[in-house]
Amino acid sequence: MLGKLIKHEFRASGRTMLPFLGAVLALAVLAGISARMIDTDRDYGLLQVLFGLFIFLFVMGIIAVCVVAFVVMIQRFHKNLLNDEGYISFTLPVTADEHIFSKLIVSFIWFLATGVVLMIAVLVMTLTTVPGAIGWEDFRGIFGPDGVLNASRIWEVFSVWDIVGYVLEGILTLFIISCGMCLHFYAAMAIGYSFANRKALLSVVFYFVLSAVMSVLQNIAISVTGNTGIFEALSSINMSNVSTSAAGHIAMLVICGAGLLEAALYYIPTTLCLRKRLNLA
Repeated sequence: MLGKLIKHEFRASGRTMLPFLGAVLALAVLAGISARMIDTDRDYGLLQVLFGLFIFLFVMGIIAVCVVAFVVMIQRFHKNLLNDEGYISFTLPVTADEHIFSKLIVSFIWFLATGVVLMIAVLVMTLTTVPGAIGWEDFRGIFGPDGVLNASRIWEVFSVWDIVGYVLEGILTLFIISCGMCLHFYAAMAIGYSFANRKALLSVVFYFVLSAVMSVLQNIAISVTGNTGIFEALSSINMSNVSTSAAGHIAMLVICGAGLLEAALYYIPTTLCLRKRLNLA
């Protein structure tokens, strides 16, 4: 059922996200084309106005798609589980955990897609504005036999499997951070909607209450592990017996563990409130 929930979430959220992502790419192309058409030595008033307009819309589009990604994440949880749809959602043969994980997974994919689209949009605008700004020689200068990577002898320190491991660990880290951020909102809303009145206001209040509680727990953890927390714990490892690549993997996994613990602390009140205290009246 988790797969079906994810599919449903993609359909529901895609109606909002896909047009915004497409609009950002289109505005990047239009802004780049209008910039190319401007001759700085001559006065093209209309083209300058269009260029300014497209640049403004492009920047606004970037801001809008980032905001919409957060709004969709919150709106889907609220509408699907805490509003009238909740009566239907909780009659399905699906656990509260599956509902939560489907939303976490879809939210992460949209966050990741937003980041990728924004990078592509900037690249498209650059290539459209300045033809040949990034060419084959630039890639050779980085990845070629005499490129920066080979000159720095990075392959002698990190193997291909190390690079693959870092990529996978990076994706895992981003997923855990995304889950922690989403669960912060989910926990606040789940607690707020367990009351009979002023649910939205209480959700906002509990968001800041949870932030304060997490801040206190982090300060306690820092007082136990030292002033620099995780980094001091990592520095205490006997690095003479650990290679540079292994030290990097250890650091990534420790960061993942810390993020996972924070996400779990938000997950517990979320799932408990959905199972035991949810008030849809």
